[in-house]
Amino acid sequence: MSGSGTVLFVSHRRAQCGVYEFGQLLSSALEKSREFSFRLVECGNAADYHAAVKAHAPDVVIYNYHPSTLPWLDRRALAPHVMPHVGIIHEITQEVADNAESLLFDFVIGADPTLLLRNPRVFKTGRLIPSYENRSAPPAVPRIGSFGFGTPGKGFEALVERAHAEFAEAVIALNIPVSTFSDPNGEAARAIAERCRALVQKPGITLEISHDYLTQKQVLDFLAGNSLNAFFYEQTSGRGVSSAIDCALAVSRPIAITRSSMFRHILSAKPSIFVEDSRLPDILARGLAPLAPFAREWTAENIIWDYERIVRSVLARRLPGRGSVLSPLRRRLAVNPSVERARRFANRVLPVVAPAAQRVRRTLATSRAGSHLMKVVRSSSPLSTGLSSLKAVVSAGARSTDGSTDWVPTSGTGSYQAPFTAVDAEPYQLIPTVGRLNRILDSSACALYSPAIDYMFRHMPEAMSRKIARANVQQAFVLDTVLRLASGMSRPKILSIGSYEDTAAMGVMLSGYEVEEVDPVLNYDLGTFLTKPSCVRSSYDVVFSTSVIEHIADDEQFVRDIDALLAPGGVGVLTCDFNDTYRPGDRVPLEDRRFYTQHDLRERLLSVMPGCTLLGEPDWTCDVPDFSYGGCRYTFASFVVRKGAPIAA
Repeated sequence: MSGSGTVLFVSHRRAQCGVYEFGQLLSSALEKSREFSFRLVECGNAADYHAAVKAHAPDVVIYNYHPSTLPWLDRRALAPHVMPHVGIIHEITQEVADNAESLLFDFVIGADPTLLLRNPRVFKTGRLIPSYENRSAPPAVPRIGSFGFGTPGKGFEALVERAHAEFAEAVIALNIPVSTFSDPNGEAARAIAERCRALVQKPGITLEISHDYLTQKQVLDFLAGNSLNAFFYEQTSGRGVSSAIDCALAVSRPIAITRSSMFRHILSAKPSIFVEDSRLPDILARGLAPLAPFAREWTAENIIWDYERIVRSVLARRLPGRGSVLSPLRRRLAVNPSVERARRFANRVLPVVAPAAQRVRRTLATSRAGSHLMKVVRSSSPLSTGLSSLKAVVSAGARSTDGSTDWVPTSGTGSYQAPFTAVDAEPYQLIPTVGRLNRILDSSACALYSPAIDYMFRHMPEAMSRKIARANVQQAFVLDTVLRLASGMSRPKILSIGSYEDTAAMGVMLSGYEVEEVDPVLNYDLGTFLTKPSCVRSSYDVVFSTSVIEHIADDEQFVRDIDALLAPGGVGVLTCDFNDTYRPGDRVPLEDRRFYTQHDLRERLLSVMPGCTLLGEPDWTCDVPDFSYGGCRYTFASFVVRKGAPIAA
């Protein structure tokens, strides 16, 4: 449907490649947007592109980009058009995202749910599972299927060996088509097929191999006809996530995968679907339960929501009558010989300025003050506005002033974040008697919750090494309290707010619970989360947040949102920085908005949470705060509420 603005979606002309199919699927979904008019154009050269821009006069252009499929797209092609240019980068990794200043576009989209949003020019989206209804019954004889181009590292031979060894009787069905860009003559595909055929010796095993290029509907039909779809990709670096999983998820059949980084977006599947952990017959027997969270999340409704908020953000960062802040200047420098002197000056200055700015960025990334300061950038518009120029400098090495997005500097540098699982983790043992849940988390609480602190040091030493030791009592309290409350619930639905690097959240996941996460470095802030189509209000049994609320500009809206998310009988568990003598205007640490007082906890916050009551009788008496940070004396307090009538703790 037509919306309030036009977005041109540029892809290449029809070809036998996954990038083309990705663009077709995505653009078909975006056509249903009620906010913007997304218009797909297929361009074979720069002339096609210029004609499309002239015909549609878009407010934003999004490119389904790969250098092999759009080789004509360069800075000269972009230069005449001053609207924002946004590139979908298919081979995106954390390193590519963190260094997106070197890319062609004003902004970048990564369809990689594992990306950390540390760069203000980078957005990420979920995946898009094609719509498909599988009405066929599983085959009587196990049928193990896989598909993909004959590029190196797909592991077809390893799949055949494994299925051959683990099944007495089975059909192994492989579709290895010819690729327009990577295997135009089909030589690689045929060579893989010959090696696979040589591996089959058992009478009960049948191998079926085809090389036809299948339409997406045909791929889905092929996958739907299998008992189990398996992907044995080898470990690779510098690659984006695999689109093959999107199709495999669509057909409601079990999936088996290797622990390749190209499957990093589904590594959190539980029970295990990894061939390093389990035999193929066992993964087949586990059925669809491990895949359910992905099927719920990667819907057309959610992808439309993702792109609508991205376009809104891009448009909000435009200068009147221009594109992004820096891009018009950059394009003029690229094509106008009259400013050669300016270009030479920039080339001399940037190598000096950029390393200094990167040092500032690293300092912020590894300091508590810097991390907390930037972690709440998206929590309120005033703070976001006030820090936008600082973020642009420290995040882009003084090379970009494109504005800000969901970015938080962190010390993590991995290409993807391995999920926390309960594999080989000792169970957390609840502290036998803890007394009040609404209390001061002082030195006596540190002693009480020391077993939880010890547990976190054993199982997440790297994350704990970055914490202030005295403040760990907050994570320990949250870990023990959430698990204490969850243990009395059947399959509790749990949400963690501010979960990135939160060792309490890690501990809850290590204990085997599925935890939904909201954090600007991972995805979005709480207010944005509530607008997501898949967000269900009044449905969470536990919502917890460790040392976040004191950084939020509108803390009353923050707790209203928690109230809105809690199911009847659900519990909210929060900790905060506390000093009962605090008055507005008093000094607080750089990253804090305020300290909390008994009045805040007993009256002000509860007054805007009409559905909630304190869980148990509180005791927030603290005459002598025992923590010092940023030149301030304060302590920590817990705030635990229940949705519904009051009950004893």
